[in-house]
Amino acid sequence: MTLCFALFFSCKHDPELTTGTPTICFESKIYPIITNYCSTIGCHDGNGEAFPLLKHSEILNKVEAFKPLNSPLYKAITANPLFASFMPPKGHDQLTSTQIDQIEIWILQGIIDDTACAPTLKCFVDTVANTFSKRILPINNFYCTGCHSGTSPGGGILLIDYTTIKNAVEQNNYLDAIYHTGKYPMPKSDPTKPKFLPDCHIKDIEAWINAKMPNN
Repeated sequence: MTLCFALFFSCKHDPELTTGTPTICFESKIYPIITNYCSTIGCHDGNGEAFPLLKHSEILNKVEAFKPLNSPLYKAITANPLFASFMPPKGHDQLTSTQIDQIEIWILQGIIDDTACAPTLKCFVDTVANTFSKRILPINNFYCTGCHSGTSPGGGILLIDYTTIKNAVEQNNYLDAIYHTGKYPMPKSDPTKPKFLPDCHIKDIEAWINAKMPNN
């Protein structure tokens, strides 16, 4: 495991988290991994023989809070690569050690959903704080990156950094999606939890666009 600063190891028991380990939340950290590596076409997308991993509830069925060693999802991604149970299977993109660590920490922390992370996205009263790096990118990462990242981003649209977000705005995709006036209203993550951007976040994005989209 690469996050040695965060975990103590045990040969027979689940590791314990140290004080100060950053919180790992589902939608902003774990769901993007599952989307890009597990619920892909022909795998756990609900159309093949494998069980689906599309919904929040479906993913939770494969983990046990605080117990990564009892969690089928974790056991699959940490199995011997020579075993048939190892996932993703040979020939597919493999999880990085950091991504595996994030899943383990998420389980050890109690499979936290994003209610623990959402407060970090409160609207700023001070408009000076509404910069791309401090405001726009965190909003985008929270609501959009889960689907619009990796080697097969949703709709073929990447939304991972300043260049890709600016391009989406200029192509009239971004605002149409968050206004729900386009063909594909967004964000669309867990199908069981339809979610809309709060008005304050939309206003932050509008203000940034009206300011000519500075990369600040």
